[in-house]
Amino acid sequence: MPTIRPGARRRWALGAIVASVFSLAGAGSAFAETVEPRPEFRVFPESLELPTAQAGDTTSDKATFSNTGNTSLEVKEVHAPSAPFQANGLPVKGTTIDSGSQIIVEVTFKPTSTGQFKSSLSVETTAGLLEVSLSAYATAASSQSTTTPAQPTLPVPSTITGSTGTPGPAPPSPEPPPTLTHLQIHASTARTGKHARRLAIAYTLSAPGRVDLALERRTVSHRCPRHARSCVRWLATRAKLDTTGHAGHNSATLSLAALAAGDYRLDATPLARSGAAGAAQRLALQIVG
Repeated sequence: MPTIRPGARRRWALGAIVASVFSLAGAGSAFAETVEPRPEFRVFPESLELPTAQAGDTTSDKATFSNTGNTSLEVKEVHAPSAPFQANGLPVKGTTIDSGSQIIVEVTFKPTSTGQFKSSLSVETTAGLLEVSLSAYATAASSQSTTTPAQPTLPVPSTITGSTGTPGPAPPSPEPPPTLTHLQIHASTARTGKHARRLAIAYTLSAPGRVDLALERRTVSHRCPRHARSCVRWLATRAKLDTTGHAGHNSATLSLAALAAGDYRLDATPLARSGAAGAAQRLALQIVG
């Protein structure tokens, strides 16, 4: 039986401990958490009804493509619309769209004849194919001259204001709020970073203005007021956004990272530049944990 000196035994024990530490470190790296790629590609809106145009004139609107997943996407194919539609801003084949990025495509309608026109545009990525249907109506060009005949200039009589004063012109009426239509929402199921979920919102405004976006959560109280038919209440959340929109299609994004699972509703209220509120639109949604 071989003889082991006391000093050699201590050196052997220390080497075994060091080897065990390196072994555990290697095992720990093998069990490192990996994030599963979740490709997700969305477009808002999925159909565009462009404003009516006279033959020879041009109208336009916009569609927004968004990478709402947690991985980059590669553009495989792109199909532009047929005349009299034209799309500006479409990505080039082979382009990489990073996670969280958006591509805004402006669609113009320039008819040379009257009637109803339809077409479509599409973008295919590694997450699949997205298509936007297009439609617009063209009317005949007006034959009436838009020139206003010159009016004779009349002398303006001078007035003398007495002690009581003369009332001045009435102040201009406040600007009416724009009309909000075509409200659409989509909650991203992909989780990026620290489980940061987002709500993509698309809407159309009749005129430039602001839009107040707010999420409220549905709660049920166990103590109903006397003679109350329902104990359901809607509580305001921190998911709010006051955004400026232009006439036509608009898009915005709300973060859902701080919200727990449950039933919610989105209130979208158009506001004039003066602050006057228009008719609000409301959509319900559910956040799954």
